[in-house]
Amino acid sequence: MRITKIVYRASTLNGEQVSVKNLAGTTVNLTGWKMADAAGNAYTFGSNSLSSGATLVLHSGKGGNNAGNRYWGRTTQVWGDTSDTAKLKRANNSKAHSCSYNNKAATSKLC
Repeated sequence: MRITKIVYRASTLNGEQVSVKNLAGTTVNLTGWKMADAAGNAYTFGSNSLSSGATLVLHSGKGGNNAGNRYWGRTTQVWGDTSDTAKLKRANNSKAHSCSYNNKAATSKLC
């Protein structure tokens, strides 16, 4: 599992998002996995599996979850406008991947 992109300066909360791709050769059960920022704000994935090669997008705002999209349900921005770190943790709290950015001019980061 790898964080592939962070969109941190968007015009809407649902435009603010983190993409995660399954690089494993098998389906990964994401139940209990977490996505967190440097300040400790965390989203816990519910019952969800991600097929090999598939990408899941976690949006900061509200919406209806489906196979390729999850919605954090926040009413305020989570990712810093100029710098932050996205941390993907397994259900046992071990680090799966992280991606940091520090750029005032950009709006997204490829990881």
